[in-house]
Amino acid sequence: DTGLYKHTYYYRITAVDNAGQNSDYSDEASAVPLHREITLSSTTHNFGNVQIDSSLSWTLDIMNAGNDILTVSNISKTLANYTLSQASGAIAPSDTMAVQITFTSSAVTSFTDTLVIHSNDYDAADTLKYISLSGTGMDTLAPSKPQNVAVTTEVEKTVSLDWDDNTEGDFSNYIIYRNQNSGYTPSPSDSLGITNISAFQDSIVGYDTTYYYRITAVDTIGNRSGYTNEEGWTVLKPPSGVTATTIAWNQVDLAWTDNSS
Repeated sequence: DTGLYKHTYYYRITAVDNAGQNSDYSDEASAVPLHREITLSSTTHNFGNVQIDSSLSWTLDIMNAGNDILTVSNISKTLANYTLSQASGAIAPSDTMAVQITFTSSAVTSFTDTLVIHSNDYDAADTLKYISLSGTGMDTLAPSKPQNVAVTTEVEKTVSLDWDDNTEGDFSNYIIYRNQNSGYTPSPSDSLGITNISAFQDSIVGYDTTYYYRITAVDTIGNRSGYTNEEGWTVLKPPSGVTATTIAWNQVDLAWTDNSS
């Protein structure tokens, strides 16, 4: 009996003599032809949002619902962002081959790919099976808070700030905040300026006024570090009315008005 598929077939036999007389029917016998039948635990998987340079894994179960050994000859893909624990194997009847699929995010974008499973399923239409994969790279890691902030006055009515460089590969810029009240939480109205180097000069200052500075680092995605601690600085008003009077051949007296209070 040929040309059979995966169903159960039942048989009974009768004998016929030359006169056309039939015997009783034999007892019933049944058989299922050898076949290989691939089934999958899923045909699609979304890894969701994954932090850049991080990975997430998912297990695909490839099952053999037949009664003959199923061979997976290859599992092909396109993107290097998806890796497989194995790409081939033999699966015994009613057994399962577990394939761990790992998605590694490398950029802030979507990654879609299709796995193609090549097998020797008896049904020609099922020798190729497809798995749709998707995942999205995201960046939620903020830069480090700027360190070692130093404040000085080197030019008249100018406050100079300097700090250590941030070394993150996706660093973009710094935002400098200023307020005349100690203990403030920076808001957009406190923003003094933006710079992509670790130094800043504030020339919009008044004498005998204390200013409190805070700085945050920003990456290319817009993630912001924490704020630096406050650094307060007061620009003293210089003395006025300076006079120099010669008192003797080796002596000059200086006098001025103290404006620092």
